[in-house]
Amino acid sequence: MSQDRAVTKAVNHVGNLLEKSQAQIAAALGRGLSPARLMRVAITELRLNTDLLKCHPLSIVGAVIQCAQLRLDLAKPLGQAYLVRYKHECQLQIGYRGLITLAHRAKTVQDVFAQVVHEKDHFKYVDGLQPILEHVPDMKSDDPGPLVAAYVIIRMDGVEAPHFEVMPRREILKIRA
Repeated sequence: MSQDRAVTKAVNHVGNLLEKSQAQIAAALGRGLSPARLMRVAITELRLNTDLLKCHPLSIVGAVIQCAQLRLDLAKPLGQAYLVRYKHECQLQIGYRGLITLAHRAKTVQDVFAQVVHEKDHFKYVDGLQPILEHVPDMKSDDPGPLVAAYVIIRMDGVEAPHFEVMPRREILKIRA
């Protein structure tokens, strides 16, 4: 059997399992969201990332159902959630945009702002009792230099000062790997 036919057969098998789970997916999504769309996006992800087909099919279905429960979107351009292979299991990985979506739904978060810092930017970060975060991006240069860090600022309801977290490049690369 050719590799293309094997992929098609595996994708169809998972598609059939998703179809059988459509009622459960619909119940998890709630009103206004389409289980058929989520299933189509999941199938597309399987076709684009055939490495996922090495996962147990039921773990793929479980990850899609988990995505439905969180009411996140698997479409890669939106960056809310991803299907990721860990050995022979498919797991749902929530992207930073998905985390922001979930935080907004909690109704305790007013705003979330994330930014990257490059070598030529002015950046001052001090941790402690009186934390400081200053960032002025280099707007003059065509090449701002390599990535140095990333940070997120969160404004919470009822809290005057915003909270921020800074992640250096080495931690970003470690998580990425």
